[in-house]
Amino acid sequence: MVAAVAMRLVPAKSVPRALSIIFSGIAVSTVVSIPLGSYLGGLYGWCSAFLAASLVGMLTLLFQLFTLPGMALRKMMITASVMDLLRRPGIAMGMTGCVIAHTGQYALFTYIRPALENIAQLDVDRLSLILLGFGIANFIGKLIAGWLMERSLRLILILMPTLVGLAALSMILLPLEEKGLMLFIAL
Repeated sequence: MVAAVAMRLVPAKSVPRALSIIFSGIAVSTVVSIPLGSYLGGLYGWCSAFLAASLVGMLTLLFQLFTLPGMALRKMMITASVMDLLRRPGIAMGMTGCVIAHTGQYALFTYIRPALENIAQLDVDRLSLILLGFGIANFIGKLIAGWLMERSLRLILILMPTLVGLAALSMILLPLEEKGLMLFIAL
């Protein structure tokens, strides 16, 4: 949905930059949410982190409600069935790639804290600091991705999931200390 909205809000040549800015906002939320959630969870239990996330989500919804412009329907279209779309050349492969890449990325996001706790035996303060670094690296990566998308969308679609996969495998397979883990998390 983000891409579709961006395509309607900005000129076609600015879409990669708009997507980069949008995804950078998501990365900024990662910078704040992962270490803050980890820290709150360590101090007050996991429920406090979920409560804070719910409040931020409600504030975000209200902000979007009052700041995003209305977009009128351009023309009524009859949408094809999902199977009709998947039969188009390249669509099934592209969707499969998206599902695999997103599943891997969100699995990494979900399990990065337990992995760090088990691999490096970090306390909540060190863990929160490393996760803050992860979020900052994520933000910088999104900005670089926007710049790369303007030059080669194919390159970015191959490079980013590959880097995430290699970093996750390296964290598991290599005998890393805290500094080595921080490097692979930053990737």
